[in-house]
Amino acid sequence: MHGNAISFLIEYQGLGYVEAVKDLAESVGMKMPEFEPRIKKPEGGPDLYEIMKRACDYYRDQLKQRRAPSNISRAAA
Repeated sequence: MHGNAISFLIEYQGLGYVEAVKDLAESVGMKMPEFEPRIKKPEGGPDLYEIMKRACDYYRDQLKQRRAPSNISRAAA
C-alpha cells in the first residue's frame, strides 16, 4: 500500500485535505494558521480579465494577418 499520513486520514477518517493537515499538526503540538481566501480583487488593482481579453484579441488579430510563406504552401500541395 502506498500513501502518506495525509492520504490515510482523508481515506480512513473521511477528512478533507485541510482538515487532515490540521489534525496532523495538532497531534504533534503545532497550530495551523487560519486560511482566509481572497474573494474580491484588491482595490485599485488591474482588471486581469480585461488584460487577458485584450491580449487574446491582439494575438487573434496577429494570426489572422499572417499568411504562410508561398514556398511552404506550394510544397504541401
